[in-house]
Amino acid sequence: QTNPSTLKRLLFNRYMVQFLPPNIILFLSGSRLYFISFLLMLIVYWTSFRQRIRAARLVAVLLGAITLMGAVGAYRLGGSGEHSIIANLIEEPMFTSFSLAAFLGTHKLFLWNYPVYLASDLINLIPSAVFPGKIALINQMPDVYTPLGALNSFVSFQWNFGLIGTMIFMFLFGYFLTRLRRHCDLWSRVAYVLSSGWLTFTFFRDHFQSRSLKIFLNFPS
Repeated sequence: QTNPSTLKRLLFNRYMVQFLPPNIILFLSGSRLYFISFLLMLIVYWTSFRQRIRAARLVAVLLGAITLMGAVGAYRLGGSGEHSIIANLIEEPMFTSFSLAAFLGTHKLFLWNYPVYLASDLINLIPSAVFPGKIALINQMPDVYTPLGALNSFVSFQWNFGLIGTMIFMFLFGYFLTRLRRHCDLWSRVAYVLSSGWLTFTFFRDHFQSRSLKIFLNFPS
């Protein structure tokens, strides 16, 4: 159903019945990002194209989702209880900040850079069966300190665009999403909702190349 009139029809249809069970299993196994991003996509769709949600209800949903994220993270690490949940939520942004602190301590800020690393990583869109040697052509950002995997977005933007380039990119990207949201066709709405859901978390902790690939794959060719 392309335009469900109620939340019940949005959540319970032949597509959701197939999608929700594996998504919930992923969440319970520790893959929190995909499940929470899915919830955000639902919120973005409903508030953007159907009707507004009361602020109190929206805050309650977001707080519940954050608590669930902390609980699953604590359980995955073998902890339990209120303190473990709070500690897990604090650790997420702290671990992401390692790369930022290391970059600021060892590099000067770039005013302008070309997105060489982003461009080279787009090679990943080509299937390995078609281009088996693609990994050798992908450039890795130098001197990036990510002991736990998460990379602060400031570091990605510095290596790909620099300060001035980042300001230009952020303006153009925000403008593009706004125009996308105003389009009435189905593909534009789908691309806007999926991109908004991915951006909320991956924008601040994933490599810029990785989050760009996720967003790029949302758009129709």
